[in-house]
Formats: sequence, C-alpha cells, structure tokens
Amino acid sequence: MKPTVVNDTNFPYLIVDDWYTEEELNRVLIELKSLSTTAMVRTEDGHGSPGKAKQFRIFPQKIYSDYGLQYSPIFSCLKKQQQQEFHDLVHKTFENTKTALSLQFVSTNTTDTIINYYEQGDEYNTHFDIFQFTMIIMMYQTPKSFTGGELVLNYNDTIECKNNRLVLFPSHYWHGVNKIEMNKNEDKGYGRYSISHFYYSKV
Repeated sequence: MKPTVVNDTNFPYLIVDDWYTEEELNRVLIELKSLSTTAMVRTEDGHGSPGKAKQFRIFPQKIYSDYGLQYSPIFSCLKKQQQQEFHDLVHKTFENTKTALSLQFVSTNTTDTIINYYEQGDEYNTHFDIFQFTMIIMMYQTPKSFTGGELVLNYNDTIECKNNRLVLFPSHYWHGVNKIEMNKNEDKGYGRYSISHFYYSKV
C-alpha cells in the first residue's frame, strides 16, 4: 500500500496505490469478469448524479443476497477500509481543514457500491455524488489496452488512471472521468473498471 495525501487547503483528498494485495486483486478481477458477463447494464445518464454518463454499470448489492455478499471478494475487502491504519490516513488527509471530515468518515455506518465499466468513447461528465464520501478504486486488465480514463477532481486535479489505485474524497467535490480510447481489436472487459464505494450515515 502506497498512500499519497494531497493536502490542498481547499480540496484535500487521498490516493492509495497498490490498494489490494496481489491475491485480492486477482480475486476481484475474476469477480468483475464474471459480473460483466451476467449483470452489466448500459447507461447514458447519471443515475441520480447530476452529470451525463456514458458507460456500463453493475449494481452488485441488487444481485447478491445478504448471505452471498460475504463470499464476494469486492465486499469482503471492505474490511480494509475499517482498519485503524486506513482511518489514520483519512485523519491525516483532512486534519488541516478545520472541519470534522475525518471524524465524519469514521462515523459513517452505511456503504453503497456501484461498479462502472468504460470502453471506447465512454466518459462521465463532471458531477457530484449525494453521499458523504466517495471512494473510487480504478482497475483494468493488464497490460493496459486504452488511453484516457483519468479521474478529474474539481476541474483542476487530473489523477492518472492507474491499476489498483484508490482515491477517497468528500462526495460534494466536482468530479468526472475523461473519455476512453481503446486500442484496436480489444475484446470487451479490457477497458476501465471502477469500484465506487459511497459512505454515509443512516439513522
């Protein structure tokens, strides 16, 4: 795990490279491939977010039963976000903002998950999410078979699309995904995946 805390006074955020271990990464990629063949839906709207999207989506919490979730590599890896080491990183990210952001993350009690998949010409225009925190884990089959797909925060910060890279930020930040250009003759499944976890508090 290689964390980078971006302590911009106005828009701090957290980047963690090599988020999954090699074993976890392989298991998650196998699960993504399976879900892509059975549960992927084409969408060209924001599904609740005020931004235009052109991508495929998977809603795993609508697919798995509560019992089945415990066997999902994607959901079993959520425990990594609950560890003290990660909470310390979140605190370091927001400690100089004179806000309660780090305490808010620790006190969230609900998580929703959406998987997005982008291939030729797909993108997600600038939007915000209606939650407290957004966590995006970018993934793709290696070697990389596309260009583009960078995550752009608040119009200014362009974050390279790097395999197994996690980005955490408050959901009210403006953010979007640059257009994907695929290499020629690539099969479906070799584009850009992102696992988006949304954190919020429910009474």
